[in-house]
Amino acid sequence: MKARKFYQQAIKSQKKEEYPEALILFQKALEIDPGCYKAHTERGYVYGNMEDFKEALKSFDSSLNIKITLHGLYGKALTLYHLQDYKDAMLYFQKVVDIEPNEWAYFYIASCHFYSGEFELALKSLNEAILLNSEFKQAWNDKGVIYSILKNDEKALDSFQQVLEIDPDYLSAIYNMGTTLADSGNYPEALEYLNKFLEKDPENFKALLYKANVLFFMDLPEDALNYFEEALIQNPDSPEAWNYKGCVLSSLGKSKEAITSFKRAIKSSPEYVAAYLNLANVYKELNMLENAKKSLDKVLKISPDNEEALKENESLKMNN
Repeated sequence: MKARKFYQQAIKSQKKEEYPEALILFQKALEIDPGCYKAHTERGYVYGNMEDFKEALKSFDSSLNIKITLHGLYGKALTLYHLQDYKDAMLYFQKVVDIEPNEWAYFYIASCHFYSGEFELALKSLNEAILLNSEFKQAWNDKGVIYSILKNDEKALDSFQQVLEIDPDYLSAIYNMGTTLADSGNYPEALEYLNKFLEKDPENFKALLYKANVLFFMDLPEDALNYFEEALIQNPDSPEAWNYKGCVLSSLGKSKEAITSFKRAIKSSPEYVAAYLNLANVYKELNMLENAKKSLDKVLKISPDNEEALKENESLKMNN
């Protein structure tokens, strides 16, 4: 009876998210009754909530050694997932769905496939999750992300639209709609979604960077420059933001400022080929051919087969 009392008190502490207290109480229950598989299982979930996944795994193993339960199998699978042991995590999530189909188990199986680069298998598992719950917005969103990676923008946009029909304020889907539309060249529509996202999360670096690029492609360089600067406030060491800012400055005829931006990009990422190529182009426009050659030589040192650098180098030799 004492073990049960400690277990019940531990559950109350767990529900209140008083995790250290819950651990003490589960331990007291287990000292009295080491075979209490429920205490081992719930202790595993407490350790998981505290992000102590190695201890969580020990607790789930102890539980499963006493009795195989769905709750224990799912806990072990989730712990392995957080430990980035995707192969074993998939095995245990599969054990869960073999006993009882579960949309979240399928979702995590899909995530394991995703992180293993197995995109088609990930899509298959996400479809299984959606069959169980047609309004599973996280699954629809991840489908869209995978279709984006696979360059199937139409299916990606359809997936994100499904999310927004379920939850119009789901920020991840709003952002993904914006970026996918931008990547497919639909800049005015992309801007609408990026603006909507930035209304909710105005300091989001990635969204600011995307918006800046969209504005640049819409031939609004001054506006683009403002947003690249906003992005750099959030992430001052972003080589991409410095490089893109340099491109905008170059397009505005501000060559010296562009050179400074490209050099800042290179400082943040010394092997950033695009920044060296852009720097070489500006030097060439300024007739600083020796500097241009040095930048191109740096590209060829990093990437000996770079076609643009090889072509530009030949062009410089002919000009000389």
